[in-house]
Amino acid sequence: MSREGISFRRLAGLTPRKGLKNQHLSTYRSGNTMKRLTGLMLVAFTMLFTASAFGATFVAAVPGGNWSTNGSWASGGVTGHRTPRGGDSVYIPTGGTITLTANATCSGLRVVGTLHSGTGLYALTVDNTAKAIYVSGTLGGASDSLSLTFGATANLAGAGTVSLYHFISNAGSTLTLGQDFTIKGDITLNGIVVMGNYTVTHAGRFPNSATCSATACFVTNGTGQLKRSAGITQNRIFPVSPVLGRYNPVIVSPAIGDPTETYGVRATTGIVPVGGDTTQGVAITWNISEGTAGGNHVKLSFQWAGAQEGSKFVRAASSIYQNASGSWMEASPGISAGTNPYADTSAVAISSFGAFTVANPGALPVQLASFKASSITSQGVKI
Repeated sequence: MSREGISFRRLAGLTPRKGLKNQHLSTYRSGNTMKRLTGLMLVAFTMLFTASAFGATFVAAVPGGNWSTNGSWASGGVTGHRTPRGGDSVYIPTGGTITLTANATCSGLRVVGTLHSGTGLYALTVDNTAKAIYVSGTLGGASDSLSLTFGATANLAGAGTVSLYHFISNAGSTLTLGQDFTIKGDITLNGIVVMGNYTVTHAGRFPNSATCSATACFVTNGTGQLKRSAGITQNRIFPVSPVLGRYNPVIVSPAIGDPTETYGVRATTGIVPVGGDTTQGVAITWNISEGTAGGNHVKLSFQWAGAQEGSKFVRAASSIYQNASGSWMEASPGISAGTNPYADTSAVAISSFGAFTVANPGALPVQLASFKASSITSQGVKI
């Protein structure tokens, strides 16, 4: 008999009956043989199940069900043994609809079907081991109350619909966008959202906007915008930055009587388009759009760090410039404030939008919108 066979028999506690030394294992008998074999098999199965279930992938049933119901999920070919939890990846296939009726947690998330909240506000937490979030179906919905809490470094990709009620990013998290998404309620921003060419539209409140910083902001490093609605006397902060490690927010303050409007903001490094003596300006361009042209009269406030100023920039003499048709023109004298970071607020209301920067008078080439001239001598003209 092989050494392996002897070892297994001893491990199982089997003792051969006298005279049957060379017979098959099935001929051995012992009072506790089956109990010991069963114990060994149970240990082996438990170890195998634990290894496969931890950090497992859970596939939603079709047509779906409640997230909190075991029968709504299958993992490793087994249906109904538990629901997803922290560290698990979740996949909701085409035709599957999963409803949250309690707070839930997962890691990777792929939604080809639908994931939404039931009656009431429920939070899905994508934990610190997040792999990716991919939505080609629907996450949330126009009338949904789904809250997404994000605490990791991952990507949001896909071509589906992401419409959240609340969005919470935890400190130290970085979410890189690969698609647009909408937030109807509150934003609590303690991490970074890297926007690229994608847009975030926000229609609700921003309770912690005053505490945003270089580690808690929207990085507009592409063509994407942060869009927020603003009504009568509602000052709206846009916590944006052109690059990681900076913070250059804009505050939009509508005048009394202005209609409710959706403004879009992104920040770009440098004065774009370049013109004049840029050493006398702040090396940031803020691009601001309005949803409906006309009827808006706002004060704008821009913030920057001392390291972003040109070498000849004189802060106390600065003005706010706007680019119109490729040329810079003074939009308003600036009212300077702050001690690194610094801010400039327009002294007069601004009613047209586009690219803005902060610079000293005369630093940028100016195109006159109109002028009147009269002859004062045979060789002189008065403008």
